[in-house]
Amino acid sequence: MAESFFGLTPEIRPELWTEYFFLVEYGNLPFETVWKMPIYDRRWWVEKLIDKFEKQREAQEQANSGKKKQDPETMKRAFDLMNKVQSSGSGGST
Repeated sequence: MAESFFGLTPEIRPELWTEYFFLVEYGNLPFETVWKMPIYDRRWWVEKLIDKFEKQREAQEQANSGKKKQDPETMKRAFDLMNKVQSSGSGGST
């Protein structure tokens, strides 16, 4: 059966779900809100969270200057996910 014109392609679905997960997990937004959110609003939230995490990382690096850097595993996973969301958002149509 052929895919519908308005349906999500298999290539886009993982990117979309990654954004949903990022906003629910790290943005503390309810899933229903993220699900119904227009694309431009969702992207705005993703960008604001990325900015927030980058500022936190910079502040942590300044506080740790001169010390052995110890990045918590949770922050590392957040940055990895943040980078994945940012890179998938630049090329997708969602």
